[in-house]
Parts: sequence; C-alpha cells; structure tokens
Amino acid sequence: MWTYGRGVLVDAGVVGERGSVGAWVLLGVGATTVIATSGAMSRLAPRSAWIATCGVLVVSVAALGVGREQIVTALVSCACFGWGFTAATSALIAWSARIDRAGADLVLKVRVDAG
Repeated sequence: MWTYGRGVLVDAGVVGERGSVGAWVLLGVGATTVIATSGAMSRLAPRSAWIATCGVLVVSVAALGVGREQIVTALVSCACFGWGFTAATSALIAWSARIDRAGADLVLKVRVDAG
C-alpha cells in the first residue's frame, strides 16, 4: 500500500497523480487515529492485538484491490491501512517489550538463585 497504493489509484483512473496524494494523507490520518484506540488495544493480549491489526491490513489491501475504481472504498481502505499498519507495529513493540521483560526477569532470577 505504501509503495503501490497511489499507483493503483492513478492506474484505475480514480484520481490523478495530484489527487493520489490525498490517499497518502488519509494513510497518515488513519495512522494518527491509533492514539484514540491505543487504550482499547493495550487491553488486548499481544497475540490478539497482532491478529486484529493484521486482519485490518489484509481487509484494507483486499478492499483497495477490489474497490480501487470506487473513490470512497479506495480512500477508506487507505485510512484503514494507515491505522492497521501503525497499530500492528505498536502491537509488535508491546509484545517484544513483554518478551524482553520476561527474559530479563529470568536472567535476574538465575543470578539471584546462583548466589
């Protein structure tokens, strides 16, 4: 979507080269809405958050592919992709922080037990 999304919209004749910039702006708007949904997402288990966000990515890319000739579908797909991409990245960061914290706790426990 980041690389080819604008080209898909231009090739489909939905928007011109200039208008395709609006699709990128909506990607950014979608990414920004992660702030509003971060509380709800943080209550999900890391695996659930990852699955949910990747689901949004898949649906948004598929919707752009199928509905690229319909401007509303295309633009909503771009916004949803922006949210999904940013939220998925955030979910991975949270998940890796949890894993890293568990690893650090294990190392500390081994050191304490070893004396």
